[in-house]
Amino acid sequence: MPTLSVKPPADPLVWFASRPGQALLAAEQPRLEAFLRHGLPAQPWLWLGPLPAEGDGTALPPRGLRLQRVGHGLRGALDCRLPLPLAIESVGTVVIQHILDMEGMEALLAECARVLQPGGRLLMFALNPWSGYRLRWRESGLSALRGDAWRHRLQGAGLTLADTGRGSTLGPAWSVRQDDAADALRPWRAVNVFQAEKRTLAAIPPEARPYWQAGAAVA
Repeated sequence: MPTLSVKPPADPLVWFASRPGQALLAAEQPRLEAFLRHGLPAQPWLWLGPLPAEGDGTALPPRGLRLQRVGHGLRGALDCRLPLPLAIESVGTVVIQHILDMEGMEALLAECARVLQPGGRLLMFALNPWSGYRLRWRESGLSALRGDAWRHRLQGAGLTLADTGRGSTLGPAWSVRQDDAADALRPWRAVNVFQAEKRTLAAIPPEARPYWQAGAAVA
């Protein structure tokens, strides 16, 4: 018999609307909301996610923009492609939630660094290729990079990684229903989490040096 092949959907991110995908988004939501509330709460924020926005957003600070990735573009309160239609250093916090787990938009990290204010922070969720949970997204068309590859990309965009760059993990490790609270399962959880900051070097004025001026009184 011929081998049957499963064709991935046109938009791999629709997997996050499935039960296994929803389990990951639910696990990420508390950390995501805390990040937006306690980052730079008086400044605008940008949230780039895999699905359309839900709810009224009352749990989040005002002056935010949430966009969904659709193909090589972004859709929500505005429809756009890269570069982002935002001014340089206009955003205090940025969340990238799985929209780089599919191909394309390689320049997005650089764009996020561009719109971040000095001292602004970025939170990124990405699939963990070492997790047994990968069997649940195997036929979706999504891909997962190793943690060191993401760290290299974030640093290449000019961002400084927090937590010495190790990142962290969350979510289930194997089953949607499994309780993965045990520390031993941490490397196998489904989601890698990275946090980074935009730091700029301040220009330090040169040290003042005494100099002789014609006509000055002798000390």
